[in-house]
Amino acid sequence: MLLQAAGKFHLLAPNLPGIQEKVARCEAEINDWLFQRTYGTSSMGIACTEASPADFHAGAFRALWERHMTNVEHRKYRKVDLDRHGGAVTGFLDSFNNDLPPGRRLCPLCGTRPSVPQTLGDALFRDPEMASCALCRDHVYLGANLVKGKMVALCRAGEHDGAKGLIAPVFGRYQVRFTGSPMNEAAAAGTLHALWQTGVEPDGTLDCRATVRLINGHVPRYRPEDNEDDCLLESAKSEGRLEEMIEQINEGDVKTFGHIAVKARHQDPDGTCRGIEALGVLKADVDNLGMLFGCGLADDRFTISRLATVSRQLNNFFALYLPHRLARDERFQEVYTVFAGGDDLFLVGPWNRMADLAAGLRARFTDYVCRNPEITFSAGITVHKPNTPVDAMAEAAEEALAEAKRQGRNRVVMFGQAVGWDDFAALLALRADMDAWLDQGFIGDAMFYRLNHLVDMAETEARLGDMTVIGLHDLQSVKWRALFHYGLVRNACKGEKRDTALAEVGKAAAWIDRHRGGLRVPLWHVLYERRG
Repeated sequence: MLLQAAGKFHLLAPNLPGIQEKVARCEAEINDWLFQRTYGTSSMGIACTEASPADFHAGAFRALWERHMTNVEHRKYRKVDLDRHGGAVTGFLDSFNNDLPPGRRLCPLCGTRPSVPQTLGDALFRDPEMASCALCRDHVYLGANLVKGKMVALCRAGEHDGAKGLIAPVFGRYQVRFTGSPMNEAAAAGTLHALWQTGVEPDGTLDCRATVRLINGHVPRYRPEDNEDDCLLESAKSEGRLEEMIEQINEGDVKTFGHIAVKARHQDPDGTCRGIEALGVLKADVDNLGMLFGCGLADDRFTISRLATVSRQLNNFFALYLPHRLARDERFQEVYTVFAGGDDLFLVGPWNRMADLAAGLRARFTDYVCRNPEITFSAGITVHKPNTPVDAMAEAAEEALAEAKRQGRNRVVMFGQAVGWDDFAALLALRADMDAWLDQGFIGDAMFYRLNHLVDMAETEARLGDMTVIGLHDLQSVKWRALFHYGLVRNACKGEKRDTALAEVGKAAAWIDRHRGGLRVPLWHVLYERRG
């Protein structure tokens, strides 16, 4: 195995007679298994590139790699064998089990495959009358246990089947078991095919008893202090909902999105809970990764070892450092790792932690790559209610990340505003000043809310030069400075603090002039944090 990242793996094998035929048979078996279960929504394409030992020498390897990646791209668009898998799925309707209760015969998780009796009342489901297809049940099994066990074992099917394993073993031959021990007896008996450690120890160390595959990331768990969270009592909309959320608090269990969203709220000294109850989604990846691999090394330094080293070191930042940071930093222990590895990440947590987390990761990543200006990453942050479907959150975060890329990369999008990382850090620092204005009574809430309108006007003013037709309404935008100072003089506090208030809040005019729409990042942060 040379490389394994970005949904691809690269193997080096001897080009002996019959090797390519065996690869083709392996690909066919994989796709037969996938098509039987996913009806063509998932498949695998394998590309083979012939090479000689001389192709791996320094100075020649780049040409081989480019030829190989071209083959991979061509294979990507013809990986489905229509002669083998084309046409209608025969026997689909006959596969439904009419012995299951009405409404339980179609899998409620995928909405595509028929439910199977083995899943009815499975302990993994909260509903004791729920049934699903075997594949979805196995996905729930994998997801529920991946965050609990320290190790994942790949065993011979039949050894650990049933409630403690997959209902449908992979290819009918491979069973998955989660364990905390190295399974020496199974290894000695020849029933253990592979054993991987999937996470970092709480102190940041790695258990060296198994091959390391850092795929479980960090997940927030219930702690004793969660039973004493007064904001939880205020957040529940009904008595029934409150009882449900309290019952879910079992020390050591993985937290629900509902509880994670509550952690975005905070308690004032007078006991009042403030802040909106919402989730923040952070999605980020390294910019121009293909260009980095293709042009980051000179021809005489472009070798397999260096290519693998760059790939693994990038992966270590996201798969090793990031989960350790989340586990050890009290501010981010409520952040859930949906995915972190390769060159990207997808995190869900309290909305008001994500901006600081993104800025901190960018600073650490810059140090990690020795401040190389050509190696950067972009990010998108979105805010959602806790009952938003995960696919909808993922789509919104992906669009925010795409917007950051469209705006020039090496930047972040939050609240719909794309700003460079240095400006983002400066904007986050302004939150302390804005909080001070309100805490000390320099201005009231009405004047603070009015800053949103002034930001809108400043944005319109900035676009006037690009407009071919300018209306009277657009021209009104040039008055934002006058409106700002007029509103400040009228609304600033009276008394001995007035001169200080005028000077401090007056700085906002320069901020609006410089950042325009970017000022919404600290402005909306403060607004959402102070909501009752």
